[in-house]
Amino acid sequence: GWLVMPEDLRESLTRIGQNVTISAPTLSQLSAIAAFDCHDECEANVARYTTNRTIVLDGLRAAGFDDLAPADGAFYVWAGIDHLIGSGRTTDSQALCATWLDELGLASTSGVDFDPTRGHRFVRFSFAGSTEDCAEAMRRLKDWTMS
Repeated sequence: GWLVMPEDLRESLTRIGQNVTISAPTLSQLSAIAAFDCHDECEANVARYTTNRTIVLDGLRAAGFDDLAPADGAFYVWAGIDHLIGSGRTTDSQALCATWLDELGLASTSGVDFDPTRGHRFVRFSFAGSTEDCAEAMRRLKDWTMS
């Protein structure tokens, strides 16, 4: 970045900037070291994400979503919505996400945020929340798609 300042402050502010940006602060470094000893917490999170992924994938299939990308790289599921566009339930993923948020209280992300060319045909679901929230979201979604 850059800064507009009086010439006589340049040297002092340059030193301050270097001390702030050259390396991670000590507190951040110590926190990172401590994170390496959190095996139980890490394993618990992996188990929860695994359970949630199963709930969301099974829930989406039960709600009629057949076009699902493998959810093996993060805690998101990428789902095709062509069947909903073709049935007249929606025009694109942005409209669908807005409908679900308004009608179901279900948050999802439009695919256009990730693929401006074909993303209107996809939505992204996160399974990083609580297991209970994931199960409830899939229940609401199934009720909506089956209505």
